[in-house]
Amino acid sequence: MGQWVFSAGKVTKVVKSDRQHLTKNCRWIFVLKTIQRSVINNVLDLGSRPHVTDSGQGQSTYHRTSHLSRGVDLLDTEKVSDCRLCYDVLQAGKQQSGTATQCINVGPILFSDNGPCLGTRTGPNREYEWLSYQQVIDKVHEIGSGLIQAGNDPKNNRFVGIFSSNRPEWTIADFGCQAYSMVPVALYETLGLEACKHVLNECEIATVICDKPKKVQTILDLQPDVSKLRMIVVIEPVADDIRSSVESAGLKMMAFEDILNAGKLNPKEPRLPSEDDVFTVCYTSGTTGNPKGVVVTHIAFVKSMESIHIVLKPRYTITTDDVHLSYLPLAHNFERGCFIFLMMKGVRIGFSSGDVKLLMDDLATLKPTFFPSVPRLLNRIYDSVQAGVKTSFIKSTLLAWALASKKKEIDNHIFRKDSFWDMLIFRKIQDKLGGRIKLVISGAAPLSADVMSFLRCALGCIVSLHKSDFF
Repeated sequence: MGQWVFSAGKVTKVVKSDRQHLTKNCRWIFVLKTIQRSVINNVLDLGSRPHVTDSGQGQSTYHRTSHLSRGVDLLDTEKVSDCRLCYDVLQAGKQQSGTATQCINVGPILFSDNGPCLGTRTGPNREYEWLSYQQVIDKVHEIGSGLIQAGNDPKNNRFVGIFSSNRPEWTIADFGCQAYSMVPVALYETLGLEACKHVLNECEIATVICDKPKKVQTILDLQPDVSKLRMIVVIEPVADDIRSSVESAGLKMMAFEDILNAGKLNPKEPRLPSEDDVFTVCYTSGTTGNPKGVVVTHIAFVKSMESIHIVLKPRYTITTDDVHLSYLPLAHNFERGCFIFLMMKGVRIGFSSGDVKLLMDDLATLKPTFFPSVPRLLNRIYDSVQAGVKTSFIKSTLLAWALASKKKEIDNHIFRKDSFWDMLIFRKIQDKLGGRIKLVISGAAPLSADVMSFLRCALGCIVSLHKSDFF
């Protein structure tokens, strides 16, 4: 395998065979610098301005903060956590999650020293069932030990593919690799076959974890052109004919549960990487030709996520009472970063059902407080409301009055859900997203000013990491 070289904020892979170089700016270094610059820029405003925080009951509380003193505190004395590795956030989350004052939709399970971590539901009209932070940590150690037992070296040049939709096993496999210095690399269907083959070969991936038989078949089809592939781990049951095809191709196949059991029977102490070791290689399909791999280190990723906590804190503090619905692909660093960002504070993360038609039902059941999204979905919410009122003069007029009234409050840093206009118009929109959204972060593409303003008014919460929301 090639060697990863880090210098001057850039990463370079030196391939032994032909010494070609693949260089890419580390995106999370850019994120970190952007966030720090945002804080510094706002320190320059020496005045004081009121800001408003939510008391938790829909009421607005006024405070006054000196930008200068606050900014100095942020840059010099603020400490978010002791985490240096992405794996560390699990232990941090366990320590904090037991302090939750509310337990929404956690079912009959009682948590003592650690709280709920990952949740799933088996279908519509079902409540979420949860694994605690300690249960997740146990499974992380089991899957990591099992992968080693199956022949994967616990080294930072051992790359393990994850070809799956969002589910607890994705996260368990991700952290399981990290706990034993291996590097998880995400594969996803929209990359295309040629791109997946390129990723498998460039990272010399020997083991791929798949969730469904269809993806096992995809990897099997690529196998003749992927020289280093040795084993496929599958989460869901597969038919005998697929299993026979895998074995005929000279590959080993094991069930995810069997890997867990092997690790349980042969436990191994975690072999943690250093903070400057590779956390992941994230491949993007947004360029021509083969996808480009962005190498991210543990320390860069963790500290980037901590910086978001620092920027948020003047206006919103993430606590163990927050809840997140995971529906954006974990194969992308936006959602993966949300996990690190939230888990270090002991937040509950529920997975969507995987069917876009059930997303609203998932939201109504889980009632998340934190909602990362993309403009395509947020635009759909905006367009749906606009289409519903444009045929009625009365409805469109009332909506215009409501937006004007709420915008005046937001311009004065007042975010709330208990106004007259909330009860008359916006409550239905809020309830469709679960009724408890307190923070929306939009990524992947620009969000128009009209849509952003509408969502702030309609949801009564901060939308995006916009300077005016925090200072």
